[in-house]
Amino acid sequence: MKNKILTIGLVLLLSAMLIVFTGCGKSEEENTVSNEENTSSNSSNEVNEENETSSSTSEQLDETVISTFNSPIESYEGEAVTGSNVRSLIGTLLVNAASNKDDAEYIPTVEFEDSDSNITTIVGGETAVEDNDTYTEELTNLRSEIDSSHEYVVELNYAESGLVNKVIINY
Repeated sequence: MKNKILTIGLVLLLSAMLIVFTGCGKSEEENTVSNEENTSSNSSNEVNEENETSSSTSEQLDETVISTFNSPIESYEGEAVTGSNVRSLIGTLLVNAASNKDDAEYIPTVEFEDSDSNITTIVGGETAVEDNDTYTEELTNLRSEIDSSHEYVVELNYAESGLVNKVIINY
């Protein structure tokens, strides 16, 4: 329930930011159009400045999206993560998979390495979008294998885009 509230909150925050950014762009256009005293060269300069502002806004939005996506996952990264927190991390990944089931870039691969049994379990990858139900089922199964009384090492890998693309859990 807490993860659903967090996801809804993040979606609302992103929506509000998009509205604010879009609103700022419209007011600049309105100001440019209403100022009829500018010469054509000044108008050209204003269009260039507006394009730079739009580009800058897009970059900020991208950074915001990356931060919003990564932050909940990054909060679990560390050397001595409790089993309960690893289960919560997997719960976060399950909510994420349901929200982004059509976009592989937002569905990290999960690798679980059990040093006691020398077994490595890999969940996700390219097939996560093609078969999201299997991905969530495998994550759910992995979650049930996590022992709350143990401590784990959680490492993260990042794609070129800056998004977390792999979660490595070691026991």
